[in-house]
Amino acid sequence: MAEDSSENKIFNGVLSLKPYGNIAVITLLFGEEGKTEEGSKTFPWGTAIKEHRINPTAIEALHQALDCVLESDFRAVVVTGEGRFFCNGLDLQWIDANPSRGEELQLMTEKLLARLLVFPLPTIAGVNGHMCAAGAMLGLAFDYRIMIDNKNWFFIPVWAC
Repeated sequence: MAEDSSENKIFNGVLSLKPYGNIAVITLLFGEEGKTEEGSKTFPWGTAIKEHRINPTAIEALHQALDCVLESDFRAVVVTGEGRFFCNGLDLQWIDANPSRGEELQLMTEKLLARLLVFPLPTIAGVNGHMCAAGAMLGLAFDYRIMIDNKNWFFIPVWAC
């Protein structure tokens, strides 16, 4: 659910949408605004919001923000984050707390990536921090990626046989 905050819309306490002219900027939150409805900086299953992990709450918020982008006259969308992570991958603590729903999270993630890949406006990842594992896949789903500095990690784990 989105809350209004002087042109800023906050979604599920994990991201905001703010217009900059005809550009929509979605920010994964870290600071004071990055809180659950109960005011916590961690999800009930223990993951810190500032890690920007992929879980159903974050996926729903991103879909809601993208819906708002399409309902307006934006020409492009930028997604960036606060703190040291752009996206730190799948939320393994959520999976541990919901073991029967792991495949559901995988499918939700794939649908989000597919939506970004075919989004009707240009998409830009303003990579503010580390992109790891599924977070790296998220970053690759954008049309463009701009890494803000050269001290960030971008990796997809590979297992050798």
